[in-house]
Order: sequence, then structure tokens, then C-alpha cells
Amino acid sequence: MQQGTTPPIQTHYPSHYHQYPVAPTLSASSSSSLLVAQYSSANSPQSIKSADTSVYGRHVSPSTSSKLPNISSASSRSNDVDLRRLILLNLPIDLIREYLELYLEHLSGEAEIERIEYSNLEDTTVMVTFKTDLDLTEVRRRHAGRPKLNDSEISIIEVTPPATVMIRNLPSDISRDVLELYFSNRRRSNGGQVIDVTLYDEHQHALVTFADHKDVRRVIKHEHLIHGHRLDVRIYYKHMGIEPFIDASNIDKQPDPIRYRASDDSRYLFLLKNRPLLEDLRENLKPLNANVSLQTEGSLEVVYNGTRSTVKRRLQWANDIEK
Repeated sequence: MQQGTTPPIQTHYPSHYHQYPVAPTLSASSSSSLLVAQYSSANSPQSIKSADTSVYGRHVSPSTSSKLPNISSASSRSNDVDLRRLILLNLPIDLIREYLELYLEHLSGEAEIERIEYSNLEDTTVMVTFKTDLDLTEVRRRHAGRPKLNDSEISIIEVTPPATVMIRNLPSDISRDVLELYFSNRRRSNGGQVIDVTLYDEHQHALVTFADHKDVRRVIKHEHLIHGHRLDVRIYYKHMGIEPFIDASNIDKQPDPIRYRASDDSRYLFLLKNRPLLEDLRENLKPLNANVSLQTEGSLEVVYNGTRSTVKRRLQWANDIEK
């Protein structure tokens, strides 16, 4: 592993398990040029050497600490690019699936889409899998001619095999050094050369990046035990997080109503019988896009009345209602 200044320990946590680290954003130097870059920033859990994608198009400006080494020719890119997959960044937040499919068909030359999956990191990022290989040169040309969708500047990313794993269920006394030693030890972990370790100390999980993405496939098939803890090791995709990703068919579903039954708690019965308190509750729920329903006898239901709702928003909505 490269020696140098130890990166600060991160303290945030993935979306499915609280709050995912947000991938850094990227911008091009001019509107007429295509940016092809592998990058990292101080907020990125992966090192500059482990970047697993190439970015084309403009995006939101990166932080000042981002490093952007330009790649000038196709020959300098990875030979392991997945020709059936693309990642799109900075999609409009209220974009419906039909409009997204139209844009994807434009980029791909009307190739048939197999599936669309939303990122666990950002509501505006998707990974698209097509049924046939794409001509990426043609995709870049089409993107250059129409980089915007509903006024949002879209960036396209080529997908290569990820070289990073997320490790959970770590011992409380774990350190970056121990993780590097363990996962670079082929006999113990079935791993290989480790080039980056980021430890999220507060929630006891880590991201480990290997020099060779092939090490990842071996590591996830191996059973890992450190200090009596059986580690949960998952492949980590840059910009997407860990699988399973969010199927696009789940994006526009409404949250299930939250039901409170008077038989479960006397406070709910008191609320049902107290009209002023009930009206106060209705007012407090309005900013949360929620309404009170009394259609079921002896029960109080809180119903979502907003428009578009992503999976993460549905979870957040339920938490806000509980509060």
C-alpha cells in the first residue's frame, strides 16, 4: 500500500445502513470538450488508483481537493469496460421512467434496455444494462450532441469491474493497518495487493480497494473471521454502492400508509377522540406530504400525498412520521 499521510477517518454510513458516502462530482473544462477522467476526492472512499469508471460530459463542479488526471486516448482506458452497461449522473430528480428510456435509446442508438437500477448513493444516478453491446464511441458522440435532459447536464460513465469491497461487522478495535494486512494476505483472506483502506470508525465498516479487480471476486467467496467476528464482505460499486441496487420499477411507488391502532396504545384512542389534537396533527403532517385518514374504525392512518417518491425518500418519510 502506498505510504504517506493517513487519510482522515470517515464517520458517515451507507444509505441502507444509515447514510452512504456521497461520490464526488465532476465538471468539464469547456462545453465543447468531452472529459474522460478517473478521479478521487477527500470525500471519496476510493483512491485515485482504484477508480473503476471513466466520465464523459459536464457535471457539478468538484471540490478543490479533487484530482483529475486527464486520459487522452481510448488505448489508455481499461480493457475491461462492460460494453452493455452505462452509469448516468445528475439526472433530473423528478424524471419519469418513460422519459429516461427515451434518452437512453437516443444515446444507445435505440438498443433494447434490459434493466435500469438507481444508485444507493444518489437519487439522480442510474446504472443501465442493455441487452446488446454498445458502440461507446457512438454513445459519446450522441451524448456530446445532447448532453442535457430537462435542463440537467448529464454525465456518462463507463463501467469496469469494481476493485473495492465493503466490509461490515468489524471488531470494535479494528484498524486500517490490520485490515490492510489481512486482505493483502492471500492465505488468510484469498485477497491480494491492497492500495487503499478507508475505515468508517463510528459505524464499524470499511472500504478496501485492491490493485487488481480479480481479487474482489475471490475475496467475496471466502469466509472471513477476524477476532471472533464473521465479516460481511460485499462488492462496492463506485457511484452505486453495494447490491442490491434500486430497481427503477420501485421508484414511483408511494409509501405504505402507517397505521396506528387504538387497541395497541391508549394514546391513539385519546387522539381519535380529541378533535383539536387531531387537527393539530393534520397541520404538523402537511410539510411532510402526509394526511390523516380515519377510514378504518379504531385506527389512525397516516397517508402519503406527495408526487414522486424514491426508496430512500420513502424510508425517510416513514422515519419523519414516527418522529
